[in-house]
Amino acid sequence: MARRTATGFALAGAGVVLGVLLATLGGTLWHGPDLDTAQKLSTILGVLVSAASLAVGVATFRRQRKPPAPDLTRFAEDVRSRWDTEAAVRGVRRPAPIRVRWASTTLPVAASASAELSGDILDAATGFRTLPHPQLVILGEPGGGKSTLALLLLLDLLNTRDETDPVPFLVQVGSWHWEKSLYEWLAEGLAREHTALGDVQACQRLLAAGRILPILDGFDELPPEHLPSALEGINLAVDGGKPLILTCRTTEYRELIEDTESPLAGAAVIELEPVSANDILAYLDTNPLTAQRWRPVLLRLRSEPAGELATVLATPLMLSLARTLYADPATDPADLLRLPHRTAIEHHLLDGLIPTLYRDGGHHSDDVERWMIFLARYQDRWNIVGIDWWDLHFALPPLRSWLLRLLHPLVGLGAMLGLVLGVWSADWLDGTPRAVLGATLGAAAGLVATWWATPRFPNPVSRAGLRRARRRALAWAIATAVAIGVVLFVLPMRQAAEPGTRALIIVVLVVFLAALVGLTRYGIVMGDMPVDFDREPQAVLRADRSYARSQHLVLVLFGLLGLAIAGQQAGPAGVVVLAFTCLTLRLRFASASFTLTRWLLALDGSLPRDLLAFLHEAHQRGLLRRSGPGYEFRHRLLLLRLAERGRLRSMRAPADRG
Repeated sequence: MARRTATGFALAGAGVVLGVLLATLGGTLWHGPDLDTAQKLSTILGVLVSAASLAVGVATFRRQRKPPAPDLTRFAEDVRSRWDTEAAVRGVRRPAPIRVRWASTTLPVAASASAELSGDILDAATGFRTLPHPQLVILGEPGGGKSTLALLLLLDLLNTRDETDPVPFLVQVGSWHWEKSLYEWLAEGLAREHTALGDVQACQRLLAAGRILPILDGFDELPPEHLPSALEGINLAVDGGKPLILTCRTTEYRELIEDTESPLAGAAVIELEPVSANDILAYLDTNPLTAQRWRPVLLRLRSEPAGELATVLATPLMLSLARTLYADPATDPADLLRLPHRTAIEHHLLDGLIPTLYRDGGHHSDDVERWMIFLARYQDRWNIVGIDWWDLHFALPPLRSWLLRLLHPLVGLGAMLGLVLGVWSADWLDGTPRAVLGATLGAAAGLVATWWATPRFPNPVSRAGLRRARRRALAWAIATAVAIGVVLFVLPMRQAAEPGTRALIIVVLVVFLAALVGLTRYGIVMGDMPVDFDREPQAVLRADRSYARSQHLVLVLFGLLGLAIAGQQAGPAGVVVLAFTCLTLRLRFASASFTLTRWLLALDGSLPRDLLAFLHEAHQRGLLRRSGPGYEFRHRLLLLRLAERGRLRSMRAPADRG
């Protein structure tokens, strides 16, 4: 990418050199015997030639300069810093990790028999390093601690890593793009998130050489129909013993291997065990003060180690929820003993999380619960995992989604085209308001066209992408300006007799067309820019707003062009259509569509107006977890429970009204 950018600058500089030389010649011929003017023009343009030559030299030097070698040490520090922070937010080490034990699975899901492995969450890194091939599959039940084990394993591998060990890199595999191979998709993410590794090609080489250890979390969250091809793609990528760690639910992985008969060739498979009764007691009975309140529960667990309460708390998710819900001295854990069965206990723990986390202020827990139920139902309906702010327009109810469709750029462009055609229409429309009729018909045609071009919004972009696109657009604008300037200087303009008028026309045309070409090129480049997945959602939103503001000049130029075409005959209708069209073009950008979407969702209280601030607070309180520039629910079970409660409420509402 850097070399192509340098090439663009070099070509632009060469165009400047050639252009100013031709312009000097054309200016001399134009002014004829006025040698003094010609000499002054030649002197000025000579300075420009020198500056352009210097630009060419700098661009050539940059092109020849070798890119820096990948810095794996800096990459490891970046990964450690990021996931240390996330581990602190999730509270997986407070006061100590839940003692989750693991052992080699007895299920027929491994390619070959291997040495029996066993251990707990604290020595997973040691067990991983004893494997003959650095490939591991971690299986477990829902809420069994797979993601927590993957996170702590990553941190342990980093803390005990030497220079020859691969650097672990944790990623949610549910966002895998199917048109790309595994390493191609991973390399694009690494190049976006960690500039110390170099470009996409450099990252692919590091993956192929085994210098980076991908930890693919949540394999079971991929669409079921894609799991066989995903497994085949992973097998192909890690062939030859390249490092890999994969987490998946036990049932889904067993069924997948039974269907495909193609387990990962070199991977050991371990399975997480339920938390033992002694470990449950040790986790809950941390000090004399808490032990007093927990005494009835501890007695039940000791007397019924296989009872329903012990079975529920044997899941790390439920155990951590129980400790969170009853951390306040005013609460009574004995409430758990009065619940009739396992499902009631699980629902009680999941339903009590939001009131507990928002007990000390902030938003009211009832509001938070309503907002989270809305988000959970939206994700459950579309079968998605993350809360990405630029995709929230899919959560709009039908009536409000129609408003967003009416503001589709095709509607605005259709109205503009209809306005122009109406003004230029034949005599048979003389007795009607041609501009209004044409704009109306054009907008209707554009609305119909949206059924074949559904509203799509570009991904937000990073600031690095902004800078790269601006440099490339500048090169195109310079080259265009020089080319136009040369043509206008060399070709005589006898129809503009006054030199001042001639100069003004030249300047206006050069600036207008160069800006239009440069900004068009800028938009094309930005359309290819991917999401920056390693930044806070608020930072990504600000970057996209910067991109949108930089494109406002395009709207101004478009408006001027439309006014020039429609002329005075358009009247007030022309002003209205131009304003509407510029608004629809503004909504092409993810940040603008998000602003409108969140206001539409706030009309009936479905979501708060300051949505990103609310999601950030929910993450800090432990209700959500970060997933690149978006968020996810703390656990899939919490999402499903909230969605179920939302469905039950919607079913009861008509009955209550009746």
